[in-house]
Amino acid sequence: MFAVIRAIRNRMSDFLLTGDPRNIKVRNQYVEGLHKKKAEVANQIGANSCPKCGGGLLARKGKYGESKGCNNYIKCRFTITS
Repeated sequence: MFAVIRAIRNRMSDFLLTGDPRNIKVRNQYVEGLHKKKAEVANQIGANSCPKCGGGLLARKGKYGESKGCNNYIKCRFTITS
């Protein structure tokens, strides 16, 4: 989830630097890009693949409930709650 937020934030800064927010064509391209990125991340998570590093995702149980985390834990700290 944090990877998605980070990607959105990066795309937003790119959008603000390159285009006029009132330009509908630029805004639509920006929104389409966000939807594509979100779909890619969802597909990777559905296939148990980490969107940050490409490693596998492992189901884990902790004191706050179930979650999935990257198996390359020390190098990659991607997690998502189930």
